[in-house]
Amino acid sequence: MVIKYIGSVCSKIKKDISGIPDSYKEEFLDETLSLNLARGRILALAIVAWNVLLLIADITMFLEKRNTNPAYRHLFYAHIIMIVWLLCYIAVTRIKSGRIKLISRRTKRYVQQVTIIFVLAWSAYLAVNAQFTHGQISAYIIGVFCVASFLILTPCESIFMCFFSYLVFTAGMVIVQDNPEKLSGNLINSSFLTTLAYIVSRMHFAFRINDFTAKRIIVQKSRELDISHKNLEQAVRNRTEELIQVNDRLIHEMKMRHKAEIDTIKAQYLYNKKEEELNKALELDKLRAAFFTNISHEFKTPLNVIISAGQMLDLVIRKNCDTESYNKAYKYILSIRKNGYRMLRLISNLIDITRIDTGHFKIRPANNDIVRVVEDTIMLVAGYIENKNIKLVFDTETEEKIIACDSDMIERAILNLLSNSVKFTPKGGNIYVNIYLKDDKIMISVKDTGTGIPSDMLDSIFERFIQVDKTISSNMEGSGIGLSLVKSIVGMHNGSIRVESEFGNGSEFIIELPDYMLPDDICDNTEVISRSNKKQERISIELSDIS
Repeated sequence: MVIKYIGSVCSKIKKDISGIPDSYKEEFLDETLSLNLARGRILALAIVAWNVLLLIADITMFLEKRNTNPAYRHLFYAHIIMIVWLLCYIAVTRIKSGRIKLISRRTKRYVQQVTIIFVLAWSAYLAVNAQFTHGQISAYIIGVFCVASFLILTPCESIFMCFFSYLVFTAGMVIVQDNPEKLSGNLINSSFLTTLAYIVSRMHFAFRINDFTAKRIIVQKSRELDISHKNLEQAVRNRTEELIQVNDRLIHEMKMRHKAEIDTIKAQYLYNKKEEELNKALELDKLRAAFFTNISHEFKTPLNVIISAGQMLDLVIRKNCDTESYNKAYKYILSIRKNGYRMLRLISNLIDITRIDTGHFKIRPANNDIVRVVEDTIMLVAGYIENKNIKLVFDTETEEKIIACDSDMIERAILNLLSNSVKFTPKGGNIYVNIYLKDDKIMISVKDTGTGIPSDMLDSIFERFIQVDKTISSNMEGSGIGLSLVKSIVGMHNGSIRVESEFGNGSEFIIELPDYMLPDDICDNTEVISRSNKKQERISIELSDIS
């Protein structure tokens, strides 16, 4: 109840500060509180030290009187109570307010006010109790003047302090003093001295206000002068920079204009030179493409004759020779056929690459069952792969999926990937072909358990004429065209291909084809997957590197 009452009284302190602008009142109160807390601790330490000395005197000098005179016994307990109270006050006010505020500044203000009231009441009690010992009221006078002169109190606090202390003192004197002359003398002296203490407190507070206000005015004026000085310096600096920038801009524009004239002359010269070089390069590229096309066709014509002659030779020898003689000659006929197919595959790839570069390579999409196309291709090449002691596993998540694709080109891409996997998969290894749907796309995966691809070659494996390091598989041959051709075929189907591989742990090539069908009015559904010997021969050509 006492703390709430003190809080209600102290809430009016801001209205008591009439000589300070509103913007400084909070700061003034905070500084005054900090100063009062520091001074209060010093005063409390002094009172504690003095009470310790008096307590020692009570114990050593007034032991007998304490037993016979209750006033001395009360004085002894009063010293102990004051020491305990002030030590608690010092401990509470020493707690700093950090991020976790254990004791707020407002609570410290209340603690200080209650301590002041307690000290004044204690001083009044000592003065009243002294009427039974030495008859002096010096304790009351010292307590009131110490608080008034040492602490900075607002007018409201000063009036309350003087009124409260005088009221306690007067009530105690009326109760304990039986002598009218001493009672009137003590009351007159206390009235005069209490009034004097109030005047001292008001003068102390007024001096504090004047000092605080003067310092704040000086600080404010100093800040305004600093801001004005900085603004002036900034304005001068900005203007100087503007002039420097304008000057630099003019110089830069002159240099740029001069440089632009020179660059224009150089650019025109380089343009003419580059145009001439480009024309030469285009002409050379055309000649090279024409050369590859012509020489490929020139190679292809006699090669077809060689292959046909080998087939005729096979028929003649088989018909006219016995089995033993035929078996002796067959390995040479087989060598002719295998190497002829290999040369024919290389020439066909060169022709197709040239047609892709010149834009003459076209696909003929139709609505085909992609699952059937891949499965039939797997069935046709299973024998070739099993002869290599490699297990071929085909799996699909869907039994039928019609999409727009060129079945011959898809077959060719699958054959190239299978041929590539067989080359780098050792005997006893596995090749897995899987078809599944993912995000409206047809995914065709060709995975092997072979040697894998080094990480530094993954980004360039689909580039033309790029081969895996021959030190990895020195017994495998290739032109480096197959994967590039596969990428081009997949790209013409608006699809993509990527590889996932770790050296020593095999490779996985994944083809992504869009899931869409051609409209019936533009779709040619007459395409049929051929089972003829011609298609078998084409497969033999595509797998010539591994058969």
